[in-house]
Amino acid sequence: MGAQLQLDWIGITRRQLEMMPKILAEDATRIAARGIAEAHSRVRIQYVLHRVTGNLLKGLSVKVVSSDPLKVAHKVSSNQFHAHLFEMGTAPRQNKRKANRGAAKPQNVIASIMPPIRAAFYRDIKAMMERYGLQVSGDA
Repeated sequence: MGAQLQLDWIGITRRQLEMMPKILAEDATRIAARGIAEAHSRVRIQYVLHRVTGNLLKGLSVKVVSSDPLKVAHKVSSNQFHAHLFEMGTAPRQNKRKANRGAAKPQNVIASIMPPIRAAFYRDIKAMMERYGLQVSGDA
């Protein structure tokens, strides 16, 4: 189900209306930055708890994927070559001599941390829009 936006035009001047996208984008950027900082912190803690070499921790970063007046996107990721093996695990494997080398179970650190962060982001965005007098219905 898509979200709907309804504007109450009474009491809004043309200048206020022109400024609204910029104001909303600035507030949304602050909300996104707060959420991504929380996600980064939680992933960092989990990587410390699973620490073997510390390489996952070294590669952890936050990137601004997109930031313009209409959208804000950040990404928490690790640029270490083995991060995907840690996060998603591996299938059972064998060497050339058919000796069993086991499997790595998926840790799903980032995948388990992001849904509640994302839900909080959507709640905060909805609350922000309602503070500005916009009526928001539906779920994102």
